Amino acid sequence: MELLKAALLGLVAAVALPMVFGGPSGAWMNSFAASGTIAPLAGSPGLLISLPVLAGVTILSWLFFGWSNG
Repeated sequence: MELLKAALLGLVAAVALPMVFGGPSGAWMNSFAASGTIAPLAGSPGLLISLPVLAGVTILSWLFFGWSNG
């Protein structure tokens, strides 16, 4: 897997997970996971991006799918 594709997969996960767990007023922001979560647009009603999830999913998918390609 190319690094750009892995980064896109990581970005999707980094946006989806905080939204699934309640957005800005939900369980995600009331837990330890909020420490690496940013709101990129000040006027947005609920867009969040989790930087640790972005980095973790990108690196793990790049390593795993790159290894399986041979």
